[in-house]
Amino acid sequence: MARVLLAWEYGLGIGYVDRLVQIAEALAHEGHEPVFCLRDIVTTSDLLKGKPWMVMQCPLSIGVLHPTQPSFTPGSFGDLLAVNNFSNEEQLYRLVHAWHLLFMALQPAVIVGEYAPACALAAYGRIPFIATGYGYILPPPDRPDFPIFNPTVQRAPGADRILETIHRVQQRLGSELPHSAPEAIGGVAHFVTAFRETDPYAEMRSQKHVGPLEAIEPPTPPPAEPSFYAYLSASHPQIGLYAQALATAGIRGTAYIKRITPELKQFLTERGVGIYDAPPPLHPTVRAASVIVHHGGIATLHTAMAAGRPQVLLPEVNDQTVNANTIDRLGISVNGRRLANAPQIARAIRELANPAGEAVQRAQAVAADIYARAEFGSLQPLMAAIMGIVGETAPVETGAVD
Repeated sequence: MARVLLAWEYGLGIGYVDRLVQIAEALAHEGHEPVFCLRDIVTTSDLLKGKPWMVMQCPLSIGVLHPTQPSFTPGSFGDLLAVNNFSNEEQLYRLVHAWHLLFMALQPAVIVGEYAPACALAAYGRIPFIATGYGYILPPPDRPDFPIFNPTVQRAPGADRILETIHRVQQRLGSELPHSAPEAIGGVAHFVTAFRETDPYAEMRSQKHVGPLEAIEPPTPPPAEPSFYAYLSASHPQIGLYAQALATAGIRGTAYIKRITPELKQFLTERGVGIYDAPPPLHPTVRAASVIVHHGGIATLHTAMAAGRPQVLLPEVNDQTVNANTIDRLGISVNGRRLANAPQIARAIRELANPAGEAVQRAQAVAADIYARAEFGSLQPLMAAIMGIVGETAPVETGAVD
């Protein structure tokens, strides 16, 4: 039996842990021990409730830029690293050193990380690290720099500054020096668990997309009666505007809103919107609706695309904005950030829910293409990569620290 560490550092939501749990269940089935180090062990507790696995808080930086801060828009993944300690030697050293201490205590044979760049750096040259994730959070590791997906916005210190910081930290810890910043966080293997349509780096990759972990079913026609399903967060600064849009959309609808207040729940239920008290099963709930309204998280995005459902995207954090911008060209979605008020969002919901509308036809065509490519079921090749490493790894070395 080998111990496998499953790590998640950055980003909001429960999708990261949901995917890691799928990997953990497959590992446990093979007789191995999964251990979790997570960014948020509270919000995600329901996903791990009753599981016999060790769950620990991962090292977190305090006082850095919050991902919802509106004054910062990244032009590349390097911008996000720069504002999350990778341009400050002492801050990055403390994070990486903290990961080293966890490695020494846990002695994992291999690490699987999603959106876990500091963990990946800490493991570099020491423990096999397999990077997984959707396109935006998994930049191509074989490029000398991080691709720029938005050249018009402000730029934090570039990859040269980031690589210089990484080298100084690695030298202090007695670790190997990567040739580039993307290589430092890319792992010994990486799995792009995304549809190519959702990947801003799709044309730059040397490795094909393996798609979501789970298998998907063929697309299904939308219901005859137009309806919506909304998956939102009450922490969004414009949740009041979005609630108004749901209440006035003029079609039947249901919603799950994270951290919903009693007042918001009352407002929506009085206007005929059905409210789930817990997240409903994603796949059947999406397929039972005509249009999906959400912030742009990759799990909901993939599920809606595979089902052939148009989407109204209301991004909350930067990666969701990138997701929304990336699929704009497909004609299957409306980016709510480009709409001025609740009536415009409500109209977009109604129009995209129309079963005879152009958006539905395009969504069905995209879904059919995804299914024909069989770009899904990536859990199997990911497990094969883990099994190829397990049992061949030496114990973790302490390395030099100051």
